[in-house]
Amino acid sequence: MKTFGRGDRGRTICFFVCPHVLGGLETLAFTLAQSLDPARYRPVFLFPWSNPAVSRYAPGSIVVPPSRQPIHPRMLGRHLRSGGIDLVQSFGHLETGAMAARWAGIPHLWHLGGFPGKGESVEGLALLGRRLVVPSHPLREHFERLACFDVSTIPAGVDLENLESSSCSDAAGLRQRLRFPEEAWVVGMVGNFYLAKQHPDFLKAGALLCRADSRVRLVLAGRCFEAPASLRQESQRYRESLIRLAARLGVRERLRIVSFTPQNRWRFFRGIDVLLAPSVEGFGLATAEAMAAGRPVVSVNRGGVCDLIEDNISGRWVPLRNPRRMAEAALEILENRALARRLGAAASRRIRCRFTVSLQAKRYQALYDRILEDNGAGSHPTAPFASAATFLEDKRNGSVRRNAASKDSQRFPLKVEIG
Repeated sequence: MKTFGRGDRGRTICFFVCPHVLGGLETLAFTLAQSLDPARYRPVFLFPWSNPAVSRYAPGSIVVPPSRQPIHPRMLGRHLRSGGIDLVQSFGHLETGAMAARWAGIPHLWHLGGFPGKGESVEGLALLGRRLVVPSHPLREHFERLACFDVSTIPAGVDLENLESSSCSDAAGLRQRLRFPEEAWVVGMVGNFYLAKQHPDFLKAGALLCRADSRVRLVLAGRCFEAPASLRQESQRYRESLIRLAARLGVRERLRIVSFTPQNRWRFFRGIDVLLAPSVEGFGLATAEAMAAGRPVVSVNRGGVCDLIEDNISGRWVPLRNPRRMAEAALEILENRALARRLGAAASRRIRCRFTVSLQAKRYQALYDRILEDNGAGSHPTAPFASAATFLEDKRNGSVRRNAASKDSQRFPLKVEIG
């Protein structure tokens, strides 16, 4: 199996990321790119539409658009090939990256971080590429039942270096910034604003906790979708509905809603007393980060979090869609500080031993090596990803417009960012 020395350019991996919002999947892609061995792999990012709120966190080469016209995947594949791309990895369900890789004869790897939604089919993705990475064993079992993918399991990793550099004074700082009393019991949740995150269950559990003890305060960390516009409007309406629900439950004055970014996430986790995780996740990166920070977690007993938490050892499990049981488990932790410390310490040890960025990078590099070896892919000559001049020449000679009018382009419209 080929390895690369310091003098070798290594292999170029194109990460195809849909920047709806900065969530766990996007954070995983950016963290993975930063942790790969630069002597062996050079990551570049391709975003199918513009969203600076997400793309500014991407390290390394980022593709920027000179045009907003749709482009055929075959043309995108030509740019991938001329840019020296050795492997395309798609984060999420959008088919365009896999189609372009197929046109270019470049190996492709899916990364699906969550369970398919109701009525959502993923079998068609396997027609474009069978290699699939998932971050947890429950998710692997789900896709293996479909019998159409070659599935590998690589758990997401927590960036412990950034955790260690954060300040322990952030706990008091969060309370001050949110204007919570110093003696407050802070109950938190992390989840961007869309229906699958089950925010209403958090608010209902929080309302029960607030009735049980006047010291309880609630903080919800998340972001609305930034792009495209239709999803942004839907996400904003959903957030507004949560505020109305909090008012009906009588907890609006005790609730704070804050943005969640890579810069403030450790401040958030250090500042809460317990994290509630009411949704079924493919992995649960926020849950893993809270555990790494030594915070006890009460989570539903479904999905990828079952890989993270050992019930009654490193956290608590409760049934799905049961806010009362979630509130009871959280209240027991809040009232018993020794129990909270024990669960938090065990959670931190578990993450530090099994779910780190360095372990994630080693596993991905071994998988990349295996895929490229199986495909006999050699390193391409060093080249820019795709020059703006090449793209503009295509546009001048009409190939962009002809492709935009084709049947395939109508089925798979894409505003490509190339620079």
